[in-house]
This record gives sequence, structure tokens and C-alpha cells, in this order.
Amino acid sequence: MGGQAARFAEASQAALAVPQTAKSQQPVQAKAFAAVAQKTQQNIAGLSMTVYPALVEEGGAVKEGRFSTQAEAEYQHRRALQRLLLQQLAEPAKFLRNKLPGQTELALLHRELGRIDALIEDILLASLDSCVLEGEAELPRDGAGLLSLAERKRADWTEHAERLAKLTLEILKLWHGLQKRFKGKIDLSQAVALNDIKAQLSKLVYPGFVRETPAVWLKELPRYLKAIEMRLEKLPGQVQKDRVGSIELAGLWTQYQTRADKHGQEGKRDPELALYRWWMEEYRVSLFAQQLGTKMPVSDKRLSKQWSQVEG
Repeated sequence: MGGQAARFAEASQAALAVPQTAKSQQPVQAKAFAAVAQKTQQNIAGLSMTVYPALVEEGGAVKEGRFSTQAEAEYQHRRALQRLLLQQLAEPAKFLRNKLPGQTELALLHRELGRIDALIEDILLASLDSCVLEGEAELPRDGAGLLSLAERKRADWTEHAERLAKLTLEILKLWHGLQKRFKGKIDLSQAVALNDIKAQLSKLVYPGFVRETPAVWLKELPRYLKAIEMRLEKLPGQVQKDRVGSIELAGLWTQYQTRADKHGQEGKRDPELALYRWWMEEYRVSLFAQQLGTKMPVSDKRLSKQWSQVEG
């Protein structure tokens, strides 16, 4: 019995290590890719195990891979579909790359984070997700289904992309203004708060944030950044109160990050953990900038209750 259990454990670990693109080394094309199964069986370490096929984005190309969890497969498949949609809608994509509003200012504000080309690519991919894929009961798993969906939503994409570019510009303006406030001499009594704020900013605005941040939360970033502005304005008069909040938040983030790292190693994608991450931002607003309001009622007790919903 013990030997069988050990074999199963080894097989499970091997499943987690299945190369993402082991099944196909040839790039998938938007116009012609065969149906991708929802799940299949694969022999690993002498045992038949369920694996989940999905399209995978890899270096700007799309291939087919297999994953040990359905959640990871669905996440990777959705990102790959964004890339294939960009390939399929090449003509409007070319127009948007040249005419997306605010490109000069975006390039200046994004300079510390990376090239403007990468930012525009992220805006196009993220807007394809919100315009074409969001709200679909089931995402396409073959070329015909993807092409049909692309044609139905083609006319709406430009507006989505332009709106996202304007939101990105607003976010980067606020972020850049906050970065300037950290230059020069720092009052050592405020060091705990300032370090907490810098860490928070690095997790809100970073290379790739436009595509990585869920659309429902990306639109909240201006409020989170304005809350930081208000916190900084109040800080000189409430250093001790702010320090207490900073220490509490550091503990909450460590708890979250530890679980997120564990889930990452196990191939889990828990929506409850993702929700908890953004509730922490709302909690920050409630602590330091109540005047701005929160998206939902939030408190330390509500955060604790939400944590109880997170997978182990």
C-alpha cells in the first residue's frame, strides 16, 4: 500500500511538471486549429492521470499544452485566445498601434517600466479580453468558434481599446506623481509608512500590469492611487496611527503571498484568494482615505471571513 501511495505522490509531482507545450511544438494559427479537448488521460509514472489540454501563449506564439489542473488550463487558454484574436484582427490592430490616443505621453510615463511597444501590446490584448472574451459562457476551443466570435465583436474593439488606453494614461499619471514624492530627503519617522506605500505601488503598477490586472479591478486603480496621495498628505500628523496600519497590512500581505506562492506551485487558481488580494486594497482605502469610499463594505472582520473561503 505504502509503495502504491509513494508512486501516486511521485506521479502527482510529475503531473505538475508536465511541460506546458509538450504536445505540440508547432505554433497554432487562429484560422485553423483543431478542437482542443477539455480533459484527457495521460500515463505518468505508470499511472493513468487526468490532464487538461489548453492553448498556451509562449514567446508571442501559441502552442498546445497540458496542465495538471483545470483552473490553470483555463487561465492559460484564455491568454492564448487573446493572442490569437490579435493575430486574427490584424487590420484593426495595425490601426490601433498607430492611432491609440495618448501614445506620446504614455511613452514618457511608462519609460521606467519598459518600452511603449510592450505597453500598447498589453492594452490591445487586455481590451480584446474585455471586449471579446469577457461574459462568454464558454470560451472557443477550436478555430471556427474563435473566428465566429472575433467577427461578432470586431466592430466594438476599437472603442474598448481607446477607453483602456485613456484609463492606463490616468493610472500612469497618478503613479508618476507619487514616484516624484519619494525623491529627496525622507523623514525617518515616516519610513515604515513610506516603505509600505512603495511596496504597495510595486504591486499595483509594474511591467505588464495592464494585462495582468483583472479588468474589474484595473478600473479601480485610480482610486487606490488617489488614496495613497491622501495618505501621504495626512502622514505627518498621524505617524503612529499610520505605523499601526502599516504593520497590520504587512501581516495580511505576508499571509496572502505565502498562500499565493503555495497555490502557484500546485497549479491552483483560487478566485477566493484573488478576491482577497483586492479586498486588501479596499481595506487600505478604508484605513487611510475613507472619503473616497470603498467598492464594498470592508473591515478586518470581513477580511478574516473572506480568508476562511480561500483554498488551503
